[in-house]
Amino acid sequence: LRFNSPTLEQFLRSFLAFNLKEIVDYIPFRITPKDVSKFFLQLFQDAVAYREKNNVVRNDFLQMLINLKNKGSVEEATVDGSFTLTMDQISAQGFVFILGGFDTTALSQTWALYELALNPDIQRKLQEEVDSVDQWSYENILGLEYLDMVLKETLRKYPTVPFIIRRCDENYKVPGSDIIIEKGSDISVSVYGLHRDPELFPEPEKFDPERFGPNPPYEIKPFSYLPFGEGPRFCIGMRFAKMQAKVGVAMLMKHYTVEPTEKTTIPMVLHPMTIQPTAKDGVWLRFTRRSRL
Repeated sequence: LRFNSPTLEQFLRSFLAFNLKEIVDYIPFRITPKDVSKFFLQLFQDAVAYREKNNVVRNDFLQMLINLKNKGSVEEATVDGSFTLTMDQISAQGFVFILGGFDTTALSQTWALYELALNPDIQRKLQEEVDSVDQWSYENILGLEYLDMVLKETLRKYPTVPFIIRRCDENYKVPGSDIIIEKGSDISVSVYGLHRDPELFPEPEKFDPERFGPNPPYEIKPFSYLPFGEGPRFCIGMRFAKMQAKVGVAMLMKHYTVEPTEKTTIPMVLHPMTIQPTAKDGVWLRFTRRSRL
């Protein structure tokens, strides 16, 4: 997506939007390029108009947004109407859903394949698990425990959302200090910093899926692992993104073995102009089709 293009302009857009909100309110500023915003607004306007004109009702995310627009509830029943969505808000929620379910998924799959290429023992173990599946289904994919461990460790080492922002809803005194976070303050939590903290995750640079296994080497402290945020405002596309990533990695492991090439950067160098962890010079890997018995 052009929204996440590794350019100085887009980096400055994101930096201003997240760190200097007071200034942004008084200048003609867009974190998302105008043509991208226009595209998504038109996309969702057309989709909503088609469904309403043709009485199309589906059990999906867009239908919930339509219900919120018309009824003030995600259910079919109408409530008092005190809260409804505008088309701009529907488009914004849809954009976030797509961004969370596609752009971040592509990144997490890329990093998973990179680490599997550098750790052939882990790759072989994952291939053995994938080979044990006779018929692919939603339930069978959810049952791939080692695949889940690999993706969790990928998101620990390369969180696709490297920081989250929350607003304090009441004064809070930080334990063991004189610092008071005042009500209304915006707080930025460094997910990347938490996930790479050796006190929380020993040997943070090591790719070790066993951290998330049935017998982990240590206990992961609550709220120290936040790839999708936490609480009532966790990522709206979390389940969609996780399932997409699992399907993609599983299918590739079933048919291919990945290896580093002479162009693979080891250790990886991240691009300085992107918010998300993006490889500066790309991720170069060799895919070799597996021989089937």
